[in-house]
Parts: sequence; structure tokens; C-alpha cells
Amino acid sequence: MNGLAFLLEFSLLLGFFACIFRLVYHGKKDFKFGRACIINSVLASLIIPMLPDFWASGMIFYGVVLETVTIGVESVASEQVGAEVLVSRWKMLVAILWLIGSLYYLVQLIGSIIAINRKKLNAKRCIIADVPVYSSQDIQVPFSYAGEIFLPSHLKLGSDVYQTIFDHEKAHIQLHHTRDKLGLLLMRICFWWHPAIHYFLNQLNLIHEYQVDQKIAQKNGVKAYASLLNAYKNRSFNMLPANTISSQIKQRITMMYSMDSALSTPIKVLSLVALVLGSVLIHSCTSEVTAVNEKEEQTTTMNKDSENSYNTIITDTIVTFDLDTKTEKVSIVNQEKTVYLEPQTLPLFPGCEHISDYNARLECSNQKLLTYVYTNIKYPKEAKESGVEGMVVVEFIVDEKGYALKEKIVKSVGYGMDKEVLDLIKEMREDDSIRFQPGTVDDKPVSVAYKLPVKFKLE
Repeated sequence: MNGLAFLLEFSLLLGFFACIFRLVYHGKKDFKFGRACIINSVLASLIIPMLPDFWASGMIFYGVVLETVTIGVESVASEQVGAEVLVSRWKMLVAILWLIGSLYYLVQLIGSIIAINRKKLNAKRCIIADVPVYSSQDIQVPFSYAGEIFLPSHLKLGSDVYQTIFDHEKAHIQLHHTRDKLGLLLMRICFWWHPAIHYFLNQLNLIHEYQVDQKIAQKNGVKAYASLLNAYKNRSFNMLPANTISSQIKQRITMMYSMDSALSTPIKVLSLVALVLGSVLIHSCTSEVTAVNEKEEQTTTMNKDSENSYNTIITDTIVTFDLDTKTEKVSIVNQEKTVYLEPQTLPLFPGCEHISDYNARLECSNQKLLTYVYTNIKYPKEAKESGVEGMVVVEFIVDEKGYALKEKIVKSVGYGMDKEVLDLIKEMREDDSIRFQPGTVDDKPVSVAYKLPVKFKLE
């Protein structure tokens, strides 16, 4: 899977999961389940795009898939090439903006971790109930981070307030909340542009506090604990990976007094089913490989000893000249050829012979081929008059002599579009100036399967 396909599917999945969470789990008193949903949603969004299309195992896939060619009503090669350059510049601009955003959030996270560790320098350290506790005048708001608790020095050891706050921060440590937050903060560095990441980070922080509040309120009473939280209501604290008692106090007190119950089991099951079905649908619709739904002709058989090639029958015309009778004899011969899906080197379109580096020459070759298509294919009159758009996919073979053979439409639109694409391949074959440099396997020329998507779009 290429990077753009991964990002597209990741974005759709994460957005879908965030919508389901907002509709079903948001604000419910099932904090453990909600926390698991957030973490697993982010993990699933990363993993699912990398899974194979196992439900499409009955479909047949073919070798080299060329870049999609878009044909407009007035398709001109120079305009298309200019558009390609413009798209390339936009991609570079997007990449630069992405990098700037990622660096911003990375610096922000590193700065917060450094600031937290600086709090230890002038703080008094002690061990209470096997938990390191730091206290100093520099600490204005109680918080915990990575198994350690940080408390203001004005809190008196042994007082009810001290014990309640200590229990609050210790609960964060026992529930491993720092680990969750660090994971999502790292995800935000990579995918800061996706609003669902920010939403999930906010909700995870809130659910962490809900979990701890529920535990402490049961021990000390809702009214007394809410009064303690209100004392820190206007004390801001912004150290990202830390768990602080002053975080989102208004929502937390509202939740403590809320009469909402946890989600019922049927609702959980139905929501999970919806998540699974939605994930399967998104994954299948954003697959980077176009499956061919039509069955192969009987002349084509996959090689048993290799998944990288198949055998096919190609009809060839052989012309012989008899010197004695001075006559030509034309014979039609059916030849069985092995066609490779992924050869060691790909066929190269003519016009780039001056380039010695293979990768650079391949890029040049692909651009030359696309330019040839831009130049020689026209929008069919029938389709234009009918206002029809669509994508035609043609499959063909570049044989060991460099000819384009056995063209076949595998995705049809009609309205003259199929014929236009087939005629293009035939013209390519009949033009003596167009001979591919054949693909190779073990330095021997071989036949290679190609697929060319051509998108007809009215402008």
C-alpha cells in the first residue's frame, strides 16, 4: 500500500471511529469501556489499512498498474504535464506544512517533559506508600507523571486534603494513565492535521479524570470531593503528559452529579458490530489495487510454481517470403507465452535512452507514456454529447519484443470510451517508432502485464 492510500484509509477510519464514539459513548458512565474504545480506535486506524484484502481472495489481480490518465473535453499534453507539475508542487507544500506542524507538537511535548523534570530540582522528595512524592513552592497545582506525584509544599502531610489529593494522583498511576496520554500525544505529532486525534486526546484526558473521580468520590463523598476540586477551578496547568487535578473541573463535577447510567450490553454489542462493518466497508472501498471482476479467458492460466507469472495464448502473424516462387506467405500462429506480473526490470517507453540510471529512466519512461496517452486520445463525441463521464481500465501485455499486445477492457463505461482506449493501444502497436524496451527476468526479455486506467471527465 502506498502512502497516500494509507493516509486516506487511516483518515476515514479514525473519523468514522470518532463519530461512533461521539454518538454512542460520549458522556456515558462507562469509563473503562470508553477508554478502551479510544485506544483501540486509534490502534485499529493504524493497523487496518495494512491488512490484506482477504475478502477479495476470489478476484484476480494483474501486474503493473500505471498512473490514472484524466482525459478532458480538450485534452492537451502540455496542459496535463503542467497540471502534474502543479500537483507535485502542492504535494511538496503539504509535506512542508505537515513537517512544520509535527515539529511544533514534538517541541511542545519535549518542552513539557523537560519542565516536569525541572520541578524535581528544588523539590523535597519522599516515599509514601511506595510512590515517590515531590513537593516544593514551585509546584502550584498537584499532578502526577510516570509513576511520580508532584504536590505544592503548602499541603500539610497527614491532612484530609493532602490524603485526598494523594489518593487522586496515585489512582492515575495505578491506572497507567500517563502511558495512554503519551501514546496519543505521539500520534498527534504524526497526524496533528486530523481533528479526530485532538478530539480523542481531549476525551481520553476527561475519561482519565472521570475514572479517578469516581473512585475518590465513592471514598470521600461527592459533595466534599467536588468542593475540593472547586478550589483548583481557576488554576491553569499546561504540561501535556501530566495528570493534573485541575483539569476540566466543570465537566467532572457535572458528571459526578449526573444520573446517566452506563451503556447497556445490547448497545455495546450493536455499536461494536457497526464499527466492524464500517471498518470492513472502508477498507474494501479504499483498496489501492483495482480488482478485476471478470473471469479470465480459457487461454490464460496461472503458473503453479510461481505467483508472479501466468501463461497465455497470443495470436501472432508470421510473414515468410519464398525466394523461389517470389511469393509471401502469411501464417497465423498461436503461441503460448509466460507473462510476468512483477519482473525484475519493467518495460521502458522510448524516448529516455539517454538516461543511464534505471530508476530515473523508469520515471522518465512513465512520463513519456502518459504524455503519449494525453496527446493521442480524445473525448468520444457520443460520450461528450450524452454528458457521460467515467473510468475505463484497459489491460495489455508488453511482450519480449517491445510490442503492446492482447489489449482487453477490464472496466467498461461505453459511449465510445472503450473503443477510444482500445484504438490507442492498437495505434501504439502499429506505430513503428514506438517499441518498448522489454522488461527482464534474469537479464532475459519477458512479457509483462500492464493495466492502464483512463478517466474521462467533462470540464
